[in-house]
Amino acid sequence: MTDSTAYNDAVDLLEHAWRTGDDGLLDQAVHLLRRLAAEPSADAAVLSTLGVALHQRYERSGDRHDLDDAVAAHRGAVARCADDHPDQVAVLVNLANMLRIRFDTTGQDADLEEAVQLNRRVAAIPALSPDVRVVVQTNLGLCLRIRFQATGAEGDMDAAIAACRQAVDAMPEGYLERAGVLANLAGAYQARYEHTGVRADLDQSIALGRLAASAGGAAAHRPRILSNLCGALQTRYEHTGDGGDLDEALDAGRAAVVATAGHDPGLPGRLANLSAAFLTRFDRTADPGDIEEAVVAARAAVDRTPEDDPGLGGRLSNLGAALRMKADQTGGHADLDQAIEVCLLAVRVTPEGHPRRAAYLCNLGNVLRDRFRLGQERAAADQAIQAYEQAVDQCPPGHPDLGAYLSNLAGTRFDLFERTHEEQLRAEAIADFRRATGLEGVRPRIRVATATAWGRVAADAGRWIDALAGLEQAITLLGLLAPRELGREDQERELARHIMIASDAAACALQLDDPGKALTLLEQGRGLLLGQAIDARTELTDLREHMPDLAERFDRICRLLDAPTPLDAAPAAVSAQRRRHAADFTDVVDRIRAVPRFARFLRPPALADLLPLAEHGPIVVVNVSELRSDALILTTQGVRNVHLPLLQPAALVEQVAVVARLDEGAGGIAEVELSGVLDWLWRAVAAPVLAELDLPAPIRLYWVATGLLTFLPLHAAQPADGDVGLLDLAICSSVPTLRALAHARSRSPVPTTSVLAIGAPPAPGQRPLPAARREPHLVSAALPVPVKIIEGHEATRSAVLTALVTHGWAHIACHAVTDDSSPSQSALVIPDADGRLLTVADIARQRLTTADLAYLSACATNRTAVALADEAIHITSAFQLAGYRHVIGTLWPIPDRLASRVMRDFYAGVTLGGRVDADRASTALHAALLALRSRAPHHPSAWAAYIHSGASG
Repeated sequence: MTDSTAYNDAVDLLEHAWRTGDDGLLDQAVHLLRRLAAEPSADAAVLSTLGVALHQRYERSGDRHDLDDAVAAHRGAVARCADDHPDQVAVLVNLANMLRIRFDTTGQDADLEEAVQLNRRVAAIPALSPDVRVVVQTNLGLCLRIRFQATGAEGDMDAAIAACRQAVDAMPEGYLERAGVLANLAGAYQARYEHTGVRADLDQSIALGRLAASAGGAAAHRPRILSNLCGALQTRYEHTGDGGDLDEALDAGRAAVVATAGHDPGLPGRLANLSAAFLTRFDRTADPGDIEEAVVAARAAVDRTPEDDPGLGGRLSNLGAALRMKADQTGGHADLDQAIEVCLLAVRVTPEGHPRRAAYLCNLGNVLRDRFRLGQERAAADQAIQAYEQAVDQCPPGHPDLGAYLSNLAGTRFDLFERTHEEQLRAEAIADFRRATGLEGVRPRIRVATATAWGRVAADAGRWIDALAGLEQAITLLGLLAPRELGREDQERELARHIMIASDAAACALQLDDPGKALTLLEQGRGLLLGQAIDARTELTDLREHMPDLAERFDRICRLLDAPTPLDAAPAAVSAQRRRHAADFTDVVDRIRAVPRFARFLRPPALADLLPLAEHGPIVVVNVSELRSDALILTTQGVRNVHLPLLQPAALVEQVAVVARLDEGAGGIAEVELSGVLDWLWRAVAAPVLAELDLPAPIRLYWVATGLLTFLPLHAAQPADGDVGLLDLAICSSVPTLRALAHARSRSPVPTTSVLAIGAPPAPGQRPLPAARREPHLVSAALPVPVKIIEGHEATRSAVLTALVTHGWAHIACHAVTDDSSPSQSALVIPDADGRLLTVADIARQRLTTADLAYLSACATNRTAVALADEAIHITSAFQLAGYRHVIGTLWPIPDRLASRVMRDFYAGVTLGGRVDADRASTALHAALLALRSRAPHHPSAWAAYIHSGASG
């Protein structure tokens, strides 16, 4: 018979040690329980309690002997329990739990297998109490998930989710360990996502992880919950590019590490998760601090992991990835050598058949590929290819990472081809890129990259049909990079990673003599964000007539997607709300398209839809590509192309560099250089196009420029050795895309009864604008309609947004700023009291029913970020989206005095017979620029910057 007094004393010591963290008390409890357990009469309770105490000490010390002894103690407890013993369920559960914990530490398959069988044995007992059933189903689900992750056993993952779901459903009201149960279900969903790539599982995992972090009993499980949430959020960021997820992941990862004691066996895994999150953010921001944090955390994770721990391989591989990226940033050979060493060790310590071995092989391939790029050693490339091939072979079919492995393999083959010119390597690279592109469940960023590489490598080989197929697939996938669920900054960042795809695809189509295909590819692959905004403003008259409920729902969802984010909103809540609205948008569009009459609702326009746009004059889409450059001329009869051999990308970069140097004080040298740009534009683009059109002057032309050409004054092209330029031969308008032109044309002219004139003072530190202060009054004097003037400190962001609603015309004189990193934050310098400026995003969000013409007397309103040139995210396009059919903008700053002269001439040109007519905007601007050129022919910086954008006129 056990000494009950001594046993109670041991239990009291154990509980006190747990509450206080006193290791001395814990040692006393273990010592007393060992003595009691050694007695022949020791019962199951003593042995089970000893097991609990030893496990508690193992968690504090990490001593494996304590863990082995805990397993032995629980086995002894089971041996002392007959089938009808009241403690049988408890001791079986404890033994199963201890075996699972030992498997986590040692990787012994027998321990995990026994744990699964024990949990299944207990789960089959019909008379379990709800509390016990929750524990058993949770433990069973956890064991099945771990077995799946260790062996890839089919069926285990679904069974794990089912068991964990039963545990959640079985929880009684007020269940104390609710957090741990929810966290296990979250982990099961994440594990299944990692195997299948099904996005819904990842979203479910994150939702459950967030619930777990705030649920009852979370304190004891908090570090584990937060670390798992960190991993899930980081994974979703890699899938979607949502920066809010990544920020939240880092916050959770840091908190998990801080909340974990230094001797806790879970610390290495949490450090590894935090390191991976820092590594991901470094890939996003290139902040040196992030890569340093990643290396430090990854190294600490490895240092704290015993040599026989099954998690060692993953932590070594993670450290290798961090060192590789650090070496790439700093050029440090020592870091790269160490990265290779630890990645080799990661593979070596991971047994064949382990589900994560393929990932470790891929990381090894990455560092070997970097060594090849650095030293051009054939052996390094061959070793990298071998590692990637093994990764592909060991990766299960349908695994979401298979596309990345194939992409890296293909890229290395092509790297080696470029050195050796072995044609077989290039052919294999094309095949691998093609295979990766066709995989379902692969992250969109990977699929777009592989499709683009497939197309470009095939084009490099002159395989034009194959090249077009790859690039066309990339264009089809581009929309997945900027889903409506992402914030605008994240959308812009994702699209900036993949540029010139549409231009290269169009060039391939032209190599195959298909200009119509080239035009539709450019229209589909450029201006994606602009297209989303136009979609939200699509004309719904026909839809309202036939399906009013769906039309109303569509309009409501679009307005929700357009709505500004509250400044005090929590990022996680904003992301969740965007995802809900995006899902609703997809659902309502699918419902609309299900009706045959609306089957093409919001789909990219076919060529037949584009032809009518040329009824007011030819539209010239100028495509620039390394493959070839052309002008595509759209008329109502069709599309023809003019090859432009002088329009080389390298030459274009030189011309853009000249324009980038222009400012208000452009001197004689700058004017001469700009004249050279206009001459180059004439020879490279304008003259060949005019020769092909062969129409009597002046003709009406619409220009759609692509890529860096959008930064140049194409409309002002002029030969250096002649007096006649494009201004003399054509009245030009510019539009970013054909859809944007169609959007401007879809709005009917609005009779103008009042004009809004804004004169905003410069911000502190900005150059004064003396003429701009006078402009609102000059506008009032020039126009025969009432003009509402808002000037000085009354010209605030809020006041202007309010006034735009009730005025069909707007004249705005102020400074403007361009945000190259986030062009949606480019702005007119019209601040509110809190300092917020009138941004592109603010303007584009408006839906102005009476808008007609906007004259932007501000600097560089057509300027955008270089990497997003084809997205046309600038102040001028924002006014078009807001509803203005005509917008006058500029490519660079204009001297104040000359700007006022152009403005006066323009308003005289749109006034006829005591009335104003916005449809005279393009001809009025054309006349004003001709007049200014005649007065200052050798100062093109004054007259070449102005652009009319919008509908016919």
